[in-house]
Amino acid sequence: MIISVNLSKGALAMSKKGVIVKRLASIQNFGSMDVLCTDKTGTLTENRIKLVLHVNIDGEDDEKVLLYSYLNSYYQTGLKSPPDEAILRYKVSK
Repeated sequence: MIISVNLSKGALAMSKKGVIVKRLASIQNFGSMDVLCTDKTGTLTENRIKLVLHVNIDGEDDEKVLLYSYLNSYYQTGLKSPPDEAILRYKVSK
């Protein structure tokens, strides 16, 4: 019960910033993230994710973010996800 109440408080705090949370359990995962990848660049129209920019927590362009993302995607041992493929395509095109 305590965990549910705290997750609900987190959902309320995020809603004040315009974030909608569908599942409370996702808030716990969100809090433990170091990197967040988002997409709104043609997934629906082109059926393909495209990496547009890579920024740090301050919103500044950061090559380390790209490097770490690339290394993670390149050495992915399981199935490559669409974000992995987008990161690898971006790095090759630069």
